[in-house]
Formats: sequence, C-alpha cells, structure tokens
Amino acid sequence: MLYLVLGKEIMNFENEDETKNHLKNIHKLKFLSGKSLIELSSYENIALWWFVNFDFLRFLKRTQNSSNNKKETKTVSVKFSLEKGLLPNVILLIYGLSISMFCKINIRLYNTKLKNKNSKILIVAQDIEWRRTWCESEKIFTKSDAFFDSTISLLKKNHPDCEIVTIYPVGNSVSGLKIIVDKRRSQKFIVHKSFESYFSYDIWKKRQKGAKYFSNLWDEIKKEAQFCALFECNAKQWSSIENKVSNYFNRTFGGIVQNIEMAKKMIDREKPDLILLQNEYSGFEMSLVVAGKLKGIPTLAVQHGAIYPLHGGYMHTKDEIASDGNIRSPYYPIPDKTALYGFYHKNLLIDEGNYPKNSVVVTGQPRYDIIFHADKIYNKSQFLKRFNIPQKNKIVLWTTTLHGNPDVINLQDIKVMFETFKNLNNITLIIKQHPGEGKKNTKMIQNALKKYNFNVILVPKNSDTYELIYMSDLMISKDSTTVMEAVAFNKPVIVFDLINNSYIVNYVKEGIALGVYGENDLRPAIEKLLADDLELAKNREKFISDYMYKIDGKSTERVVQLIEEMLNQK
Repeated sequence: MLYLVLGKEIMNFENEDETKNHLKNIHKLKFLSGKSLIELSSYENIALWWFVNFDFLRFLKRTQNSSNNKKETKTVSVKFSLEKGLLPNVILLIYGLSISMFCKINIRLYNTKLKNKNSKILIVAQDIEWRRTWCESEKIFTKSDAFFDSTISLLKKNHPDCEIVTIYPVGNSVSGLKIIVDKRRSQKFIVHKSFESYFSYDIWKKRQKGAKYFSNLWDEIKKEAQFCALFECNAKQWSSIENKVSNYFNRTFGGIVQNIEMAKKMIDREKPDLILLQNEYSGFEMSLVVAGKLKGIPTLAVQHGAIYPLHGGYMHTKDEIASDGNIRSPYYPIPDKTALYGFYHKNLLIDEGNYPKNSVVVTGQPRYDIIFHADKIYNKSQFLKRFNIPQKNKIVLWTTTLHGNPDVINLQDIKVMFETFKNLNNITLIIKQHPGEGKKNTKMIQNALKKYNFNVILVPKNSDTYELIYMSDLMISKDSTTVMEAVAFNKPVIVFDLINNSYIVNYVKEGIALGVYGENDLRPAIEKLLADDLELAKNREKFISDYMYKIDGKSTERVVQLIEEMLNQK
C-alpha cells in the first residue's frame, strides 16, 4: 500500500500504477499558498506548465514502461541555472547574438519583397520536414517542406500578392544552419527566416529575469511539506519525477519566457495576418500560439499525426480550455482553428478533448493529396533497380517508432524483427526510421544489420515515405501515422507491439490492421497477409471516410479555403 499526504487528506493507492496515474494531475494539486503548479508557473498570466505538460506525461509513461520491464529508470538531473555562474550566462548571450547575426545576414541575401503586398502569412516549417518532395503544380520532385509544400504552392498560385515567410529555430545544431542556407538556395520565391533572428540583448535579460524568478520559486516549493509528500513513496522512480519538475523550474521555464518574447517581437516586426503551424502542443509552437493570441493574430494548426483518446497534447478537461478562446492562466492555449484529418478526430476533440466546436474543421490532410496522384508519380521498375531488389520478391516495409521508448523495448523489437525475416524467403525488408529518432536508435538497427545476413535495406530517414509505402506489399508499424497512409494506399498492415500498448490508436479495433503482440506471432501474420488481405481490405473504405475524410487530391484546396476565410474574418 502506498500513501500520499495532501493537506489533511491521506490518499491510499493499491499499487504504483494507481499512484502514477494520480501524478498525471499533479499540476492541479494546490499546496503553496493554496496555488497549483499551473498557477505558480504563470508568466504575465500565461500558465507555462502547459508548455511542458505533454513532455511530463510522456516522461511518466516511459517511467511506467521501464518499471513494467523491470528495468530501473536512470534519470540524469541537470543542475544548471542561468543565474548561477557568470560563464553560462555569457556563453548563452554570445551564442544567441552570434546565431542571430548569422541568420540576419542570410535574410538580407533574399530578394523577394512584394511591391503590392496584400497579406502576409507566417508558416512554421520544421527542419525535419525539409527534404525531397513532389510538387504537384510543377509535376517534379524538388527540395521543399514536405508538410506545407502543397499549401504554400496553392497559396502562391491563387494569391501572388500574398507574402509568405517560413520560420523555425536553428537550435544548437549545425545542420540547422545548413538547412536555412539550403532553403534560401532551393526556394527563392518565399523567405525562410530563423527564429533566432529575433533574439536580442533585451530578450536575453527578460529570460534571465524569468529564470531567476522560477528558480527562486522552486526553492520555496520544495520546502512545502504537502508537495514533498508527493514523492515520499516506495517507488524508486519517483525521485526522478521530482527532478523532472525541478528541471522545469530551474531551466525550462526561462527558455519558454524567451520564446514567448521572441514570438511577440517577431509578430511586431513581421506584422503577419495569419500564423500557420503544426505540432501546436510542442513548446516552441505553443509560444507562437500564445503570442498570436496576445497580439490578435489568427492561428491555424494543421493536424500532423494521430490523435487518440490518451493523447496528452489534445485531451483536456472542461476546466482546462476556455470556450471563448481565452489563454490566460489557468487555461490551455489552443489555436483559433485546427484543420483535421477526419470527423473521428473532430468528434474526439470536441467530446473528449473539450475543444470548442467552432475551433475544429475537417479538411483532410494536404500532404495526402499525393496519394491520389501516386500512380502517375512513382515507377516500380525504377525503384526495384535503384535498390537492387529482385522482381520476384515481396517487399515488406517496417516504419519504426523507436524514439521515446526505453532501450530494452527497442532492442527486443529489433531482435524479433530480424530473427523473423532471416528465415523468410523471397521477401525484402525495408526499414524506414521515424525522422525524430536519434543516432542511438539508428546505431541499434545498424548493429543488427551487421549481425544478420539477409535481404534487408535501411533507407535514410528523409526518404520518401509515400514512395516506400506505394512500392510495398505489406507494412509493419506500431502506432505511427504511416498506418493510416498505408490504408489510403490500400496496403495490408501489421501493428507490431510486444508490450501491447498500441491500443491507444484504433487501427486493430477498426479492422484495418492485424495486431501482433507475441514474438512467435509475427511470421504467420506476415505470411497470412502476403497471401490474402481481404479481411482487412473490406474495412478500409469506412476507415478512410472516418479518419481521413477523402483521398481526392483536394485537401490542400480545403485548407487554403479555410485560410482565406480566416483572413477575411480578420
């Protein structure tokens, strides 16, 4: 039996899982002067806890997964505060100013100013999406933003007097600097600006002030007996949870203050008429939503991945989202409009996510328009020749989702996958990693490639996923959005999940994928679906209607129409 002491109330929990579920609501528990973490994390009456809530929920999930696999969670607590020591402050300032200067020089090399500008749209173009992409308007493959390319192209076609500026942080990666230069060279009809170009000494001072405030506040919080009681339990993992919350106050919140201030400065300088983004529950993107709301600039988010009943980025209680769009604490900041794949997602966001009805619109996904034209774009004989795949071989595509999982789970998945395919004849396995997977995940797969000697191909992470799905005879994944894309391509799918956690997405329940949850069940499932997938095929049409609206090549038109409506309303 575990106990939590909250004020005068003693809460009993039968096991650690019950206690961890209770911790999901830690941000609402009142303890310091009758205030919760939501209220205590406020900056200019904006609750900064919402910027980290999704990360915190994922952290709890990883902790639980590690516990279930009887592996002790090792969390490194970074003891670093911007106010403690002159050297970190100076380095932060010099780095920020240097990157800002480089980005400003890069911007000056553009020559795309419109003489008769009618409107201006800021688009959040993630570096992870910059790759070889099919341009339907020009009927060629080109280097562009894979997520927003079709929307940008149609906007420029319908509104040549509309100025488009893309924005995204360089971060601490050299590759980020290379990408902003590559964007300028490859795509000259729009301006690509780094978010760091809006950094300044004044903003750095605001970050320092905010960081110091939250660091001092944490010193008060951790002295509170009621708060400390949350972590006085038998679970070893709980000390890492306390360290996680500590890290938010000592490091993260200061960076969020900087992002909000930079976003406000960006809006003042650029004077956009609309902000278009994806991944709106991520920390950086949320700072743009907040700044847009504060400055009266409409924000539109386009759904970028699967939404399900347990998704911490979308599911909120009635008291967390204001019906009138208010983002002041304690409310969670959502965009003015969210364009969704299908009516399933709309109903889910309204009924369980408590989104206002007028904030969600079904458009379909613009990047899926390419699926409608796939037969005219891809050539299978050229594909087989490029990868030296025998004509007789069946192609099985494995789209991995290793990021965010404990190493023990990933290593088990890789081992079972390779052990299965080494004994299958006339089958080529193609592995396509999720773009968000790190070097460690890639190394795991590469080590397996050295150990096993059979027909397997590991393609680059920036490969054309739609081409790979189109060429495959079967796809294997877990809870990836690529499952929906495979269904749209009329391909059979296996949901491969040895820890049986894929119930969070309805792929198996909806009958468009075969669930495999045991090590010895993968091979018979592969052989069954390669021979006959009629049982899954009969459910695809309804699934597409519910979850993807239409694969008619016109989702981009519907999103652009929504943009036009929002601009007219403004």
